[in-house]
Amino acid sequence: MKRSLKQIAELVQARVVGDSEIEVSGISSAHLAGPTDLIFVEKSENLEAAIHSRAGAIIIGENAVRDLESIKPVKALIVSPLPRLAFSRAAKFILTTPDTQSG
Repeated sequence: MKRSLKQIAELVQARVVGDSEIEVSGISSAHLAGPTDLIFVEKSENLEAAIHSRAGAIIIGENAVRDLESIKPVKALIVSPLPRLAFSRAAKFILTTPDTQSG
């Protein structure tokens, strides 16, 4: 199901850097991601590869934010102090359809 980055950030208690109206409908790893996928980066050394991936948006950790100035991101980001947990919650939110929410 398509979800905006704003919706996802509110759910996972994080903040969006960039366009919060971008919608994603899948989750992936950086090397397999497409333009409607959300990925996450926990370590700063993986940030540049994620920025240059085909992913539509990235969940990153607060500790990776300081490295953004040297990379100049072109993707929207969801910044979280716990990116792995945020990604897990976002995945459940994205992959839940209205039919599966009630059951």
